[in-house]
Amino acid sequence: MFGLTMSRNGRVAARQLSNTCRSVYFRFSSTFHATKIPLLENSHPAPFPGVSGQIEVLEPRHKLLIRQLQSQQRPSVGIVSYLSDHHLNQTSYRSHLVGTLIRPTIIAYNREKEDERAYPLVSYTASYRFRAHNLERDPYGNWSADLERFSDDPITPLELKKADMLAQVLMSLFETYLDIKCDRQDDIAAFQRRLEYMRAQGLAPFSFWAAKQISVMVENAASADTALWLQTILESRDLTTRLEELSNKLQPVVEAEAEILKTQERLEGLQLLAMQGGQEAATSKLWDQTDNVK
Repeated sequence: MFGLTMSRNGRVAARQLSNTCRSVYFRFSSTFHATKIPLLENSHPAPFPGVSGQIEVLEPRHKLLIRQLQSQQRPSVGIVSYLSDHHLNQTSYRSHLVGTLIRPTIIAYNREKEDERAYPLVSYTASYRFRAHNLERDPYGNWSADLERFSDDPITPLELKKADMLAQVLMSLFETYLDIKCDRQDDIAAFQRRLEYMRAQGLAPFSFWAAKQISVMVENAASADTALWLQTILESRDLTTRLEELSNKLQPVVEAEAEILKTQERLEGLQLLAMQGGQEAATSKLWDQTDNVK
């Protein structure tokens, strides 16, 4: 295992910035890269295409790899996931190895430790999904592989119309969720602008952005089940099915939050009635005491 983890894991910082989405282009001589691309294995799902983030590299062999990449004009690294049912070796790794190609850049060193133990902090923008083939391991323990672009299947006009309708449903669910959970109008307006912007980028980028947002809304967002779900979304090649899965995932979350809000409103109403009832009783008792004095 490479020892890299993504976000929510204390010491190892790898942050995916879901509000950043832009395209990065690479030159290809064929479907496969001319040379093998190094892989970094991660215990969280690989970042979605278009997402930017940061990784803090911990292991010495990975520091060596990063230094080697610095000497390249257009360095590329493949991020793959080591989840509960993934086992990386030379003979078996599930039936596929789907990850995301990133363009790394060293931006800083974490110097909380002594200088000789400083961890390189690598920023990246995720480019596109790939399937890895012909894995090899170097003497330092780092993996590399041939990468084949992993794209969505072609879509018919009818399926495109259905996908557009599903995207509208998703947008509506996001807006409902935001109305329930957020009180600040500025935050609501900012999220709505981001929602509309991401939808304008296209259905595929919107689907990946939506999946990232949903992953932090669900209960036990850091659980293995959520990680596996995100990896499943990454590996989906059917745009319509992916959007439908996202709607099915978000719908119960919104319904649960709406039910919680209704319960809170009922409790607040009962408390208000109880307070009003107590005030009326106190006023009645005061008038009784006044009458007795007279």
